[in-house]
Amino acid sequence: CCVNLVAGGTLVFQERFDPALVLLTIGQERLTLLGGVPTMLLLLLDHPDFEQTDFSSLELIGWGGAALPVPIIKRLQKLAPRLINVYGMTETAANTTYTSPDADLEELSETIGRPSPHMPCRIVNSDGNLCNVGEHGELQFKGDHLLLEYLNRPEATRDVYTNDGWLHTGDLGYWRENGTISLVGRMSDMFKSGGYNVYPREIENLLESHPAVEMAAVVGVPDDRYQEVGAAFVVVNEGIESKSLATFCRENLANYKVPKSITLVKNLPTLPVGKVDKVALKQQAITEIN
Repeated sequence: CCVNLVAGGTLVFQERFDPALVLLTIGQERLTLLGGVPTMLLLLLDHPDFEQTDFSSLELIGWGGAALPVPIIKRLQKLAPRLINVYGMTETAANTTYTSPDADLEELSETIGRPSPHMPCRIVNSDGNLCNVGEHGELQFKGDHLLLEYLNRPEATRDVYTNDGWLHTGDLGYWRENGTISLVGRMSDMFKSGGYNVYPREIENLLESHPAVEMAAVVGVPDDRYQEVGAAFVVVNEGIESKSLATFCRENLANYKVPKSITLVKNLPTLPVGKVDKVALKQQAITEIN
């Protein structure tokens, strides 16, 4: 928003996200940039007014907060000449990584781009050492735009920084050969099944690669034998049974990564910011088990 204003751009505010109103505004205001979290973009693409919307003014569509499935990105590519995927946090006060202006489908779907030169990034393993290319670790940032402190929470402020001044993000990722970063998931989302680390985002990516799947969310739930197992919630765009998706997972994942349950749903619960509410999904999964 700040960059837009500095450049002399116009911001169109809405009290709350309303897909119908957003679609109407795109045409009426001749918007050139459209951004949001993936859930918002999915709601726009699935809205009854989508086909009647004039998108000819759009020059850029951007998203952050989560990955988008390849089929959805392909649909967005038909609406605007440029797409961008970004990564940032409230604590960084701005986006800290960006995909390339001419990013291809692989970069848009599998990475969060490269770090901003004004916000250095390092990826550190559990031993505190810098990660090599392909090695999973926590993303940490440093720069002049990081939060000063949490209000009246000195302990939280202390814990969010390393001893040498880098910000903990709690996000796991790895460097790719070309200098881009791929996210693995939240450290808090990771669960152990039979002693093995399982990253839900890997399973979600696989499920979302299935042509019948629009969106997927995976959470870890308690299990007497394996300590924790995966529970998947999947939004589908055509008729398919959960058994078929389970077979698809078994054919493409190690056995310990295959979700123990796959629940087909019409939509996924979301937080006020539009991100998937995994706490609610985990509670739902635990309730169904019991």
